[in-house]
Amino acid sequence: MRNSIAAPLNDKFASDGEYDARFIDGRNASASAGELKTALAAHRPVFVATTSHGMTGPLNDVPRMQADLGLLVDAGFKMVRPQDLLGGAARRRDLVRARLLLGRQPLDDGIQSSGAGGLECR
Repeated sequence: MRNSIAAPLNDKFASDGEYDARFIDGRNASASAGELKTALAAHRPVFVATTSHGMTGPLNDVPRMQADLGLLVDAGFKMVRPQDLLGGAARRRDLVRARLLLGRQPLDDGIQSSGAGGLECR
């Protein structure tokens, strides 16, 4: 996923000249929830891409699995929730944007999930 999706996507953004692309993959810096929160607060990106399928369990607790399905999981296996990344003062639109970027539903503001990780904006 890193080599076939994330790295080429970063290369496209970085070579465009219009964007200040940052690539955080855990190889040169910690891929922790805390580091992600710090980076988001410091740089306030308008676009974040992740290539993991996210949380997929616990298989023996279906309601919990449904609630957490697709959430980011950091290098220490800690789930990353949008509200934790954005803090208590986050505006609703920021939370919707984070839910979109983290692959969670429901989405609104004219943005729909097209399934299989795709997005469709209207």
